Amino acid sequence: LSEKEVVAWISFAVIFCCICMSIPIMHLVPLLTDKGFSLEFATSVLMILMICGAFGRILGGMLGDYIGALPGYILMSLGQTIFVVWFPHLISPALIYVIAALFGFTYSGVMSSILVCTRIMVSAKFGARAMSLTSLFGWIGMGLGGWLGGYIFDLTGNYIWSFSSGSIAGIINLIVLVFFYHRIPRNNKLQNSV
Repeated sequence: LSEKEVVAWISFAVIFCCICMSIPIMHLVPLLTDKGFSLEFATSVLMILMICGAFGRILGGMLGDYIGALPGYILMSLGQTIFVVWFPHLISPALIYVIAALFGFTYSGVMSSILVCTRIMVSAKFGARAMSLTSLFGWIGMGLGGWLGGYIFDLTGNYIWSFSSGSIAGIINLIVLVFFYHRIPRNNKLQNSV
């Protein structure tokens, strides 16, 4: 594939990927306080999510080493898409911590995978431009997700559809990534890097 096509695929996917990840990051504390949990509990859940995110970056990189950057990105995206939808439905503090930790691992693993995919699929001469472009679209997705979660909350009066919209965005991201994976010509050299 041409470098421009690689960047176009990843940039398109990353918009939806970042919509999915930004809704819990922006709206988890308000969701939990609206459910009657204390502000201290809500912020501790967000802290666990972020701490696990630090380890998720390492895990995402290691996963990319074992199965390839793009399959690792797909797997981590699948995880965040599954975990995001559960937040509004949980009432057990222990389960909330568990889902926050799992979401933290996967969302941060996604962030590592995006950059690794971009870097290995383009030449060094085009690398900085490519990573800047995919990061730009990632930040656009982050902003859209934060806004979308709040807008849907304003329309519905609860966070169920806000977090569900994050999962829907994650599904769109996965569809794009699977099509991208099948668009890549299969040969030994590419299989080892993708």
